Amino acid sequence: QIKIIEDFITAEVDYIWLVPVSVEAAPPMIEAANKAGIPIFISHSLEPYDPPLEVFSYVGTDFMKTGTNVGNWIVDNYGCDIKFAVVRGAAGQYDIWRVESAVEVLEDKCPGMEIIKSDYTDWYTENALNETATLLEAHPDIDLIYAPAAPITLGVVEAVEVAGLTESVGVLDYDLI
Repeated sequence: QIKIIEDFITAEVDYIWLVPVSVEAAPPMIEAANKAGIPIFISHSLEPYDPPLEVFSYVGTDFMKTGTNVGNWIVDNYGCDIKFAVVRGAAGQYDIWRVESAVEVLEDKCPGMEIIKSDYTDWYTENALNETATLLEAHPDIDLIYAPAAPITLGVVEAVEVAGLTESVGVLDYDLI
């Protein structure tokens, strides 16, 4: 991502709209834009950055709150007596916000629920397809799979269809596709 920001700076764009891959990755990009005098907008994160970093505006969602809402929705709509799986994006802040906040609710409200987590997919549809196929082979009795982003959901849905489990496995998508 830093290379992209550097290219924007070289092109002397009027502003930069950044969706950082992680909270930790953003500061060098913000600093570079600041040094170039280019206003930077941060999207998909409400995480404030301390001075001397200057962000023109934040546009985002409280992912911890929405992740918590996902966990509560699962309990309210599926109950606690299910086998639940999550196909993960990538390690870092987004996983904590979108996945771990939901899992914490499930662990708190449904201490006996079986929760299965995939390896990381790096947010790629093909990786999500492969991870989901592996999960379904090992656990064909999964009731619900949570996908924390649209690209992951596409892979999850395809794997469920290929396995012939569309009638028995629910898919919950964070991005509501």
